[in-house]
Amino acid sequence: MELQIIAGEYMPYCKKYVTGELGPLTRRGIGVAWAEKPPGVLRCRLTGRKSRFAAERVIILKWAVARGVALMIANHWDKVLQHSVRPYGLLLEDGGLERLKQHVNALPGLTATLSGLVRRRATEFLEESAVLHLHGFVRFRLQDAAAYLTGAVERALDALVVQHEDTEYINLLRNVALRRRSRATTVHVVVYNDGRYRLYNENMQSIDRPVAAPLGEESKPCEDALIAAVIHLAPQTVVVHGAQALPFAVRTLREVFGAAFSECPGCRLCKIGSR
Repeated sequence: MELQIIAGEYMPYCKKYVTGELGPLTRRGIGVAWAEKPPGVLRCRLTGRKSRFAAERVIILKWAVARGVALMIANHWDKVLQHSVRPYGLLLEDGGLERLKQHVNALPGLTATLSGLVRRRATEFLEESAVLHLHGFVRFRLQDAAAYLTGAVERALDALVVQHEDTEYINLLRNVALRRRSRATTVHVVVYNDGRYRLYNENMQSIDRPVAAPLGEESKPCEDALIAAVIHLAPQTVVVHGAQALPFAVRTLREVFGAAFSECPGCRLCKIGSR
């Protein structure tokens, strides 16, 4: 029994992953041999004497080859399934495709899901044919895998756009704070459990009026007000007490002020905010 994979330019990936799955079979006593002959074609066959388990050995060989093909495509989808991602890469600046790939690979469960989809299709295909032409297989048998990958790429692209917008927003705030003459050495931000906050100077004197939390569940307006107030003061250091109540504002201020930002581990101001 011999299986052939016509891999073409993807032979280095194919050889790595498919032979990686065939190796364990030999250690289990199943004779397997493989060779690239002619160039671009990987031949995998069973060796040894025929036995009453011949049919089972053929099934095991097909499963191993299918797993190898699946791992190859799941780990190098940007090459093998490039028709699904290239249009998105063109939307980005130089090096955008590589950044997009990193964001896609970071999506939870992507490799396992993509590998599972390809493995099922490869197993089905090898039941019908002993010759798998990789280009044709990808084009005509992997529509579901390509659709899944396209969705993943779109989600990653959205995340990249948001990240870019966040970076521009942080840089804008940082520049505003740097250009302002510091009005305080230290500003203590006391955040109450209900989303209100108050600001104190280094002498623990209140330097603003308490700001009420907005009605409803949306806390963004209050967080925007806090960010604007601290940027307006442009202190040399910022200390937040009760950071968990306004996470967006706290994260933003941390990125703007960097090493000059800190969260208090617990003090009397923290107790005031927890009331």
